Amino acid sequence: MILTTAAQLPGSLTIAATGVQSTTGLTAPTSKAYVFNIEVVVDDQSSGFSTVNGSPIRTWGPVSDVPSPAIAWGGTYRSNTTVIGDTTNKAKFRPTLPEAGKYQIYIWYKANAASNCAATQLQVTNSSNATVALGTGVNQTINGGAWVAVGGPQQLDPSNAAVYVLINTPSTPGKTVVADAIKFVYTGQ
Repeated sequence: MILTTAAQLPGSLTIAATGVQSTTGLTAPTSKAYVFNIEVVVDDQSSGFSTVNGSPIRTWGPVSDVPSPAIAWGGTYRSNTTVIGDTTNKAKFRPTLPEAGKYQIYIWYKANAASNCAATQLQVTNSSNATVALGTGVNQTINGGAWVAVGGPQQLDPSNAAVYVLINTPSTPGKTVVADAIKFVYTGQ
């Protein structure tokens, strides 16, 4: 029996077996396509999460989510308060990506209409090693407890990929920014 593999659509793989004998003794080529989705999640409790502290240091405190069912990914999330012009204090999500390529980025957070920021700023470090704005801001007052796509697919490299959640705001200080989990979904080369 000979096994061969061939990449197909992004995230898929075809495995072909030739020279396989059937129960009747006949040899016939056979192939089967298997689809593998490449998804990497970095949670606030994982080793890929860290904080980048500026001056003054603004702590990203962990918060346990106890409702049943919990809305936070993994049961906890981090939060901080928005400040006008502070681009130095941020939560960093650093994935272990299996390969370079385009990834759609999603954020998971606990929404709160009364206190969360309506334009949470995100940045991504792309394959050119440039850290750029990711989308135009995420409204964390709505759509919590689900994966929310941010911007379009980004060209990422495993050696430097990272997403940052910022406490910077152009106009609404004192709102809560939630940093819970980031998901990277491979969409192709």
